[in-house]
Amino acid sequence: MTLHPIRDEADHAAALTRIAELWNAAPESDEAYELDALATLVDAYEARQFPIAAIEPVEALRLAISEMGHTQAELAEILGSRSRSMEVLSGKRPLTLDLIRAISAVWRMPTDLLVGVGMAPERRVGADGGTRSKGASGMTGDWPKAGGRSAYARPAHGLARRHLDAMSKQSR
Repeated sequence: MTLHPIRDEADHAAALTRIAELWNAAPESDEAYELDALATLVDAYEARQFPIAAIEPVEALRLAISEMGHTQAELAEILGSRSRSMEVLSGKRPLTLDLIRAISAVWRMPTDLLVGVGMAPERRVGADGGTRSKGASGMTGDWPKAGGRSAYARPAHGLARRHLDAMSKQSR
């Protein structure tokens, strides 16, 4: 087993061919160790050559609606009102941590997508539930925090609240 870094497309193609040959290697064999090492090298090369850009949390919601079969009406039920879902989808209302947890629980979406992990820090939801982003005025500032009493920080309502309550009762 001679391994070397994958530096170009030819190395990449050769590594993929070898992985295909080793695919059914017996566990704990030399071939299995070579397969593991090659897969790690290919993964590192592909991460460098073909990075996947993080998407905005609102874009993740739009994709969930268009690709996962969810509806805007379902989102409205999770968020508590149709107007709130419209504000979130248009970017006028930020997602608070309570809303992120509710959407994640009901739609089974990873919270990382809704928080914006992998995005520039100024575009992510903060640990306190606030976000920093440029508003329509072009000014940068803090959104209200989840623990505050603003309209942006209301707890999730409707289906999501019932779902979260049921889950907490089951865990007791």
